[in-house]
Amino acid sequence: TGAAVGVWQPGTHIGAQLVNQPNTLVWNELQTRDVDGARSFYGPVFGWTYRAGDGGYVMVEQDGRIQAGMMPIDESWGANVPANWMVYFHVEDVDGMVAKAQGLGGGVIVPPMAAGEMGRFAVLRDPQGGVFTVMTFNGPTDTPPGELE
Repeated sequence: TGAAVGVWQPGTHIGAQLVNQPNTLVWNELQTRDVDGARSFYGPVFGWTYRAGDGGYVMVEQDGRIQAGMMPIDESWGANVPANWMVYFHVEDVDGMVAKAQGLGGGVIVPPMAAGEMGRFAVLRDPQGGVFTVMTFNGPTDTPPGELE
């Protein structure tokens, strides 16, 4: 659907071993205008299965474990938002992290706001243009990657 993605085969470095804790990875999400097309591609490539969520949201499963999500981009996002894979980092204070990022030369794309029962979030841009989300996370914090339900 136009979102850049990379794959790798692990050697001695197997990937994220600490997740769902403050200042660590908590979620990955494909944001796209073509969720059905993405499902048709990623399912066969990676063996993913899917579970429907609210508002067209799709939970991505691998071997029965939720690994990521897919969010439809609609007209309210504007025409300039490209399909992308968004990384979410769990933080304890979204507003404080936004201020810290701005103080270090980062920018705010989406200001702090509620994310329903999940917590509070903001979308930031680092000084080099990388975009990421910081979020207070009201889910389990001692769960291995992919076991958030």
